[in-house]
Amino acid sequence: MKRGVAVLGAAVLVTALIPALPPVLAAADEGWLVPSAEPPLIGNGYLTARVPAAGTGLTALALPKVGIPLPVSTVELIDGPGAPPRTDYRQSLDLRTGTVLTTGRWTSAGGHSAEVRYRVLADRARPHVAVTRLEITPNWTGTLQVSDLLDGRTPGGDSVVVRSGATTVALASSVDSPGRFPVRAGEPVAVTRYLGVASSVDSVDPLATARAQVATAAQFGWQSVARENELAWGQLWRADIEVHGDDAVQRQVRAAVFAVLAGVRAGSSWPGDPAALPWTEAAVLPLHPDIATSMLQYPVPAPGPEAALSTWQYWLASGDLTWLRAKGFPVLRATADALLARSEALDVPARDSLRFAAAAATLVGAQPDPRWKAAADRLAAARQSPSLPRAFPWHNDQPDSVTRNDLHQDQSRAEWADGVRSIVAGELGDPGCAAFTYTQRSAPRPGDGLVRSAAFVQEFVYGYPGLRLRSDAVVLDPLLPPQFTGITVNRLEWQGRAFSVRIGAEQTTVRLLSGLPLPIEVGGTKQTLAPYGELTVPTRRPDRSPTGDLARCAPVVADLADPDAPASSAVDGDPSTGWRTPRPQSALTVDLRGDHALRFLAATWGAHRPSAWTVSVSQDGTTWRTVARPAPGSGTVDLGGQRAHFLRVSVSGTGTELADLQMG
Repeated sequence: MKRGVAVLGAAVLVTALIPALPPVLAAADEGWLVPSAEPPLIGNGYLTARVPAAGTGLTALALPKVGIPLPVSTVELIDGPGAPPRTDYRQSLDLRTGTVLTTGRWTSAGGHSAEVRYRVLADRARPHVAVTRLEITPNWTGTLQVSDLLDGRTPGGDSVVVRSGATTVALASSVDSPGRFPVRAGEPVAVTRYLGVASSVDSVDPLATARAQVATAAQFGWQSVARENELAWGQLWRADIEVHGDDAVQRQVRAAVFAVLAGVRAGSSWPGDPAALPWTEAAVLPLHPDIATSMLQYPVPAPGPEAALSTWQYWLASGDLTWLRAKGFPVLRATADALLARSEALDVPARDSLRFAAAAATLVGAQPDPRWKAAADRLAAARQSPSLPRAFPWHNDQPDSVTRNDLHQDQSRAEWADGVRSIVAGELGDPGCAAFTYTQRSAPRPGDGLVRSAAFVQEFVYGYPGLRLRSDAVVLDPLLPPQFTGITVNRLEWQGRAFSVRIGAEQTTVRLLSGLPLPIEVGGTKQTLAPYGELTVPTRRPDRSPTGDLARCAPVVADLADPDAPASSAVDGDPSTGWRTPRPQSALTVDLRGDHALRFLAATWGAHRPSAWTVSVSQDGTTWRTVARPAPGSGTVDLGGQRAHFLRVSVSGTGTELADLQMG
């Protein structure tokens, strides 16, 4: 039996578990595990950090309103010089608990090997605490040595203080194991490192606060801290959003909710970019109004329409007149006064901000400035250029034709844009399933900012449920695309009531979970839902609108697609969307959901037409027969009654755009 010494340390240099294999999800995670395509983000609403690919601790640590680079905090397994090879690497983020799990087999040049498992979390129950736990099962008998370093500093130090101008940040750490301890082959051991973080922004003595937090966490121990963290996240996940029938979208939705919640918590003001506040607050508001009200506790040195909208939405959701008088109306009044001072033409957000101020003044017993109404009325008749936000989130009262033009003509590529397009397309309810196409396009990707995640969450809060908040009722207009078998929002809140919305293929069920009777408006009819009662309303299905097009909203796949132009774009009934090929040879396959005698195929091409294309048919999706080789760029193909269950369009030419595909 080999004997030796391995050193466990916290250092800047990352030497353990660099990825050797692509990450793989657990076989059965019920949509809660997300593989790591980049260093995963963790956060508890106070501190956020990235977990390196090695899984060894925290990097890119950040605190609210603190723009200071903070030390790296890692725990590593080292055994001699050089980086030992790693195998069986896996890393994923467990959204249920905000914990990053990294596993693998570590092998040193000296022949030592071990199964290692890292768990890293930012404690949701203790905002100043983060924990790294390393579990090791060695194949050797010998000694392990633990070193506790912060940012590669002198061994034995348990704290670091960083200063920049008037701001001080303190980090304190504690390891729950002795400096050296024996290990035996096959017997697991664990080391837990607790990190406390505090700043002068929220603490009189940051170092004392950090040390006290670490001491308390270490006293409770890993099991208790992990359990408290799990329970704290569990309270938030009572408002879970379930997407039935699409595992990929289910993970995307939960990951987006987690990304939003990681940066906010009840009792803490908004720490991020002011431009992201309206989108984030709107996503959080119906799910966690206690967090939303904390987000709005921020100074408004130059109030604008976005601040006014967030403020007014919270009033609608809460009905809290005391809050409106003390905190909401001052923001609305300042915004309205600032807008009156502007010399340029006002737009819909400015008009509605003026109206919010006037309405709030009346509600709180103040005298509204008559100039607010006069300016808003002048704008009501003004001509406006296409604008997506005019329909959502501003809910401008306009004909569907104007909304449809906004949807098709506003080419904004902002992070929120495709999320808003999905909501607007769903609200219009035009025949087809364009809302789902925009959902695919809007799903957050590595490197995206918080606004994209917040807008994506809003699709499942406001878009598919059709939720609109009013001061006197909740408005619902549920919609389900054929790609999902159902959507459940487990907990929404409005003016002290909590209710759930379960969207099915035919009917939607609303259940009042707690609170006073709930006034609901569906299709212009208002009803009142009794406590613990259920209400069933029809689910809108624009994909089922009568059509002779066999391809509309049919299951469709592409061998490869641009994420901004997915395969569904070709059959969603909306010619303003389209499938785009990312390589010279690509194919799109449509499941016609049964055997059909096909008379024709009509292809509408975008700006880039194919240099060549073919049409093939199949009965089983395996054996294919080419039935047409149309001229390059041509549109209509006579299929002469060819029978098919599946149809495939193969194109040549990178960047080919197929805007619409119909067949009958």
